[in-house]
Amino acid sequence: MDIVKAMIRVAAGEPLGIDQSEIQISGHSIEARIYAEDPEKGFVPSPGEIVVYRPPGGIGVRVDTGVYQGATVTVFYDPMVAKLVATGRDRQEAIDRMRRALREFVVKGIKTSIPFHELVMKHPVFIEGHYDTGFIEDHMGGTFVAEEDPEAERVALTMAAIAAYRAQKEKALRASSAATDGGGGNEGQWRLAGRRAQMRGGQW
Repeated sequence: MDIVKAMIRVAAGEPLGIDQSEIQISGHSIEARIYAEDPEKGFVPSPGEIVVYRPPGGIGVRVDTGVYQGATVTVFYDPMVAKLVATGRDRQEAIDRMRRALREFVVKGIKTSIPFHELVMKHPVFIEGHYDTGFIEDHMGGTFVAEEDPEAERVALTMAAIAAYRAQKEKALRASSAATDGGGGNEGQWRLAGRRAQMRGGQW
């Protein structure tokens, strides 16, 4: 069903074109909006450069995002990093997939709302589905930080170091090529490509 088309038709006074009895509910989905905000400080914005960005994937997981590793989150626009959606055959499967996706979602360089969402996904009241708009005030108790995962932290720092090393090597190669070949030309480009291939183990 084209939702936008249906909205335009209804706005024009035409019938919706589909009956409620024709709509079938299948499965369960949960969305977590990942923001560049610091849960420890009342969700204040956390602008800065995204040093490491590794979104999750897998069955039943979708990430809608507009950022990337090396991007800068500013204070001038909405600090949303991504919309993380987990879908399952039922609510529990959707929660399980969301938990896994949140654990695998690595964002370094800025604070995000990921730890807050991790706590929500573990809370028994949320799991049971018996909550309302007062859930945070009534059940979170002002604690919005999940326990750190030492292994995830180690992997993230390693990835950041590798990314920085590669960027430095690329910069050095470009500078070397410009100095050797007088600033460019086809020959210089071929030499640069050859050096890059050597860095990748001979793979073009």
